[in-house]
Amino acid sequence: MKRFGKLSIVIVVVAVSALLTACGNQTGNSSTGSTTAKESLVWSGWAANEKSTKPSIDQMTSSWNKAHPDQTVTWQGWPYDQTEQQLIIRSQGGQKLDLAQIDMNWLPTLASTGDLVNLESLLGKQWLQSNFTQNQLNLGQVGGKQYGVPWSMASIGMVYNPTLLKSVSVSAPPQTTQEFEKDLELLKAKYPNSIPYALSTKGTSELASDFQIWLWTFHANVFDAQGNPVINSQGAVQALTFLKDLKDKGLIKMDVGRFDARQFFAKGDIGFYLDAFPANAFAQTNGVPAKDIAKTIQPMPMPVLNPGDHPQSLAWGHLLVVFNKSKDLKTDAAFIKHVLSPSEELMYFKNTQMPPVEKSVVSDSTIQGNAWTKDWLSGAQFAKRDQTSAYTNQSKLQTIIGSAVQSALLGQTSPQQALNNAENQIKSAVKK
Repeated sequence: MKRFGKLSIVIVVVAVSALLTACGNQTGNSSTGSTTAKESLVWSGWAANEKSTKPSIDQMTSSWNKAHPDQTVTWQGWPYDQTEQQLIIRSQGGQKLDLAQIDMNWLPTLASTGDLVNLESLLGKQWLQSNFTQNQLNLGQVGGKQYGVPWSMASIGMVYNPTLLKSVSVSAPPQTTQEFEKDLELLKAKYPNSIPYALSTKGTSELASDFQIWLWTFHANVFDAQGNPVINSQGAVQALTFLKDLKDKGLIKMDVGRFDARQFFAKGDIGFYLDAFPANAFAQTNGVPAKDIAKTIQPMPMPVLNPGDHPQSLAWGHLLVVFNKSKDLKTDAAFIKHVLSPSEELMYFKNTQMPPVEKSVVSDSTIQGNAWTKDWLSGAQFAKRDQTSAYTNQSKLQTIIGSAVQSALLGQTSPQQALNNAENQIKSAVKK
């Protein structure tokens, strides 16, 4: 079931390609200009179809088109939940498609179609290494080839309530898992009705995501480098045993989802939880006054098992890709460099608060002066892509993992048995 075989989608492509050819661009939305297909590159995605980001995309394309009247770019977009399928159908159906914005978790699927360009040869290895960290570049790779280049990137990472920690005489967030457990115990002792750490225990998908971060923290993985399931490793069992111990001590509560955690956190009932980059905005939406945000919620690096380990987090963000049927790869490359230029990246951040990636932009005073973004990006510098995203049946794999963790937390099976069962089920689920 690995994403390197998209037979079902190819069948759909064969069935609808003729219809798409007749319909042209009528199923999407063009946000810039009325130049002909022969003159224009088509940039696809969902950003210009959303109210919050459309003005920025329009500005990026307009500034490019003004400077390059003979090499214009037009936008072709769809709602987020339709974009991945539309890109595959249009690319394999022979529709006009040059470059696109994608969710990084779609990369294995799109790379498996054989329709993407290796951007190392297009953009140049030196340019890539000069502008991005190696970990950022890794997030755009499949099979060692650079099919995606980072555009905007952050993570699912840990946040905490500094006011609660200070109330139990803790002046700084914990750096190790041992310190983390100690702080949770202090919070529980002072606030018996609190949820010291809100692990996302309600839904199997969210729980699988949270658990992956803990797997990496304990030097474990769902799959090894060759794609073999290894979720029953010693480190994985240690990670699940650690979480089971927290639950048995009342430091974790069952039946709490991410949405619940945001609400409880805003009320001051939670010390720590994992969330996405806009967690501060979620807190404000749930009732925390703007003036109290800084003392209510702060990002922190994930606690590590051993001093010197890299803090782990789940990568979240967008990549830019180029399709190999594009007839003007040189202009594709130039436009990508335009989108990732400091002026455009800073404009995008100021307008949308989407975190930038290019080294010189991250070091700019605009970013460094924004404490939330600066601290979040610092904690996300070793973020990894969801390991289940490389498979067509990702939701099934997440259900297997989340269900195994739930069974162990509830005491229905031991951590060892739960992960042994999960590994066997994953092996069956990913068989070709």
